[in-house]
Amino acid sequence: MTTFALVGAGPGLGLATARRFGSAGHSVALLSRSAEHLENLATELDRDGIEARGFTTDVLDPASLTTALRTAGETLGPIEILQYSPVPRADFMKPVTACSNDAPEAPTSPAASSGRQQASATTQSNSDRNNAMDIRLTLDGRPVDGTLNDSPAARDLATLLLLTLDLEDFHGTERIGCPPRKLETLGAPEPVAPKAGDLAYYAPWGNLALFYRDGASASADLLILGRTEADADRLAGADRITIEAAS
Repeated sequence: MTTFALVGAGPGLGLATARRFGSAGHSVALLSRSAEHLENLATELDRDGIEARGFTTDVLDPASLTTALRTAGETLGPIEILQYSPVPRADFMKPVTACSNDAPEAPTSPAASSGRQQASATTQSNSDRNNAMDIRLTLDGRPVDGTLNDSPAARDLATLLLLTLDLEDFHGTERIGCPPRKLETLGAPEPVAPKAGDLAYYAPWGNLALFYRDGASASADLLILGRTEADADRLAGADRITIEAAS
């Protein structure tokens, strides 16, 4: 039997789809950027008697995804069915009437795009400055001050505090951990590239990310929640984080 590949493996519809194809006899390849997340999903499928393996990759990076899919095919067998299900990104979406065989990408006015980004950045900056929430981050037992911005996801995270997470490294850029549930992302501000010290939320997998190096680029899937001024070495070596409201 061939393999079903789930790109953007999530605990809801994605897992249900994996169960459906797995129960029909297909092996299941789970692709995600969080090794811990993949292990949890594979364990659930294994309880149902389904052969499943996780493959860590950045699903928005074509080269990384191609390598992971090739490895999955070599490990589990040829991939016959693929479901691509990260959270939709605005730059992937356009009206059906704008699609054609010879126009794979919708044109965007550079001036209009620049204007939107500048206006959004100003709005987000003003909101963050006026409504920031002071928090305390404890990294491996050592406290450091931080702030949460006023975005919907950051406000939702605040309802989960006090929160303690184990962290693991991802791509030599960030430390990641999974909160007990996904955060609200509706109404998220225009994406910006993450910087060292930023606390962010990666919507497709529902994990928090603490950046100790600047991220490569902005992504609609990555929401900046706040930041800390802790030095990069301290952030890079953190194995556990506790986030709480500052007293």
